[in-house]
Amino acid sequence: MDEILRNNPEIPKADITLLLSRYESANARSVGEGTLVFNVAMLPYLKNESQVAFILCHELAHYVNNHGNNALHQYINTLYSPETQKQLRAISKGKYNKTERALELMKSMAYNGRRHSRYKESEADSLGFVFMSRTKYSLSEAVTALQVLDELDHSNWPSIPYSEIFNSPNFPFQKTWLEQPALGGFSAQKPKESEEFNEDPLKTHPDCPKRIALTQTQLALLGERPEGKNFLQPESSFLQLQDWSQYENSRGLYDRENMVAPCSATSYCSRNVPMMAILML
Repeated sequence: MDEILRNNPEIPKADITLLLSRYESANARSVGEGTLVFNVAMLPYLKNESQVAFILCHELAHYVNNHGNNALHQYINTLYSPETQKQLRAISKGKYNKTERALELMKSMAYNGRRHSRYKESEADSLGFVFMSRTKYSLSEAVTALQVLDELDHSNWPSIPYSEIFNSPNFPFQKTWLEQPALGGFSAQKPKESEEFNEDPLKTHPDCPKRIALTQTQLALLGERPEGKNFLQPESSFLQLQDWSQYENSRGLYDRENMVAPCSATSYCSRNVPMMAILML
């Protein structure tokens, strides 16, 4: 972060606070008022310091362009617009299918908002690349960082054989131990397909192949230039941070009792804790 801010004086350094999080998703985010949150769960997937630098540049670009606050304003303006309020009143006064109609309205608002967010992600890539181009880091690693993110979209933690680990003759393993508790409400049944949100339109990031292509174009436009460095600090320090991050990630999962349901590495839900964490705990 010091290298980025030192070489990009237009970024208001006094506003920026970098926080490290034990949250288990391999992700980073800009909160909106200058706070950046980097989840240490991302470190095991990255190859070098330059890739970390690009992710930080991307989040700084979100802040400089005021994307977080703009998105909030857009949501509030949409929710309280005369058109939306008219639709809500009509749903409230209706006698039938209130739930289905409300869900359709929610879907429409969510999909429109995410399409706007996708554009902002590409914009943050572009400005973030400019920030990175002024540092000593290797610019080609901006592309490889996006390739790592693309792989994360399709990765899952390895399945853990809980039934073998926690089974004994006097206390047999029970499948119900792995069942998720039912959510509150009128029914614990799985929602109908029509009531579920389509995953792809809700993704805030545009497809990584498209982002990679745009960044490659930006890299080519720079022409020939001295190759940057993958590490400005000793590589051994980066490897130590990677090892440390796995223990921090495991502790974060344990603290939130979030140790069972498997899902993708980038999603915001519980997933299998690494085998190492079971041995630790």
